[in-house]
Amino acid sequence: MSKTTEPKVSLDPTKDDFDYQTSPFYNLARVISLYHQRLDAALKPVGMDVARWRILTILEKHEPATVTRLSTETMIRISTIAKLVQRMTAEGLVDTRPSTEDARSTDVFLTELGREKMEVVFQKARAIAIQACHDIETDDLHAVNVITRKIFSNLNP
Repeated sequence: MSKTTEPKVSLDPTKDDFDYQTSPFYNLARVISLYHQRLDAALKPVGMDVARWRILTILEKHEPATVTRLSTETMIRISTIAKLVQRMTAEGLVDTRPSTEDARSTDVFLTELGREKMEVVFQKARAIAIQACHDIETDDLHAVNVITRKIFSNLNP
């Protein structure tokens, strides 16, 4: 029985043994890019996109959420989030009010239409997630989450 060995992972692009294909950053970027492409294609027919889906996802768990929290959680610039929230308000998906805790902040709430849209969007996202992870064990998915959270924490001290 022959044993194949995994290529050595070199994170230093200045070294001769560096291979971008073994870089976790290269592979994470590819996964996220392809996931967003598939998700965008699935959401477009219902008038949604990945950025709006990310906002709905945060609001579903943390309502109300300030514009700042939405920016932090989605990793989208605050100015972009503010514009998205304005568009989503005009579309009837969210409402905004001055924060009761900090008048400088704006709280964002889901509307009934936003909740209805969220259900449709979540079903589409669910199908893509199931496709992406269909042959991956729960423990492996847990390990990916642990590792990516550690990497995020290292980059965001």
